[in-house]
Amino acid sequence: MTQEIVNQNRDKRDGRGRVIALSRRVYRIENTDVFYVESESCDGMYYYVMFNTDKAFEWCSCKDFEKNRYQVKCKHLAGVEYAIRWATVIDTDKLPLGIKKDNSTTWRDDLYDF
Repeated sequence: MTQEIVNQNRDKRDGRGRVIALSRRVYRIENTDVFYVESESCDGMYYYVMFNTDKAFEWCSCKDFEKNRYQVKCKHLAGVEYAIRWATVIDTDKLPLGIKKDNSTTWRDDLYDF
C-alpha cells in the first residue's frame, strides 16, 4: 500500500470515528479500559474495544482492525478516542439487556458477558 493510500484510509476512518462518537452509543465499563461501540450498520450490535488513554494498548473486535492493525486505526478506536474527548462516553457497570456482541474474531478475553 502506498503512503498516500494509507493516509486516505486513515482520514476516512478518522471521519467515521467522529460520526460514531456523535451518533452511536459508546459504553465504557466503569474503572476499566473496556468499551463497547455500537455498530454503524447494525443497530444493537456492539464491537468490543480495549482502549488505554495513554495509548499503551488498543484493540478492537472488528474485522478491519484484525486486517489492518499495523497500518491504520479502525473507526471504532477512533470513535472511542473522540467520544472520550467530547464526553459522549456512557459509563456503566453493566451493559443494557438485549444488545448483541460482534463475535467475528478469535480473541476471547471479553469477561463482560451480557
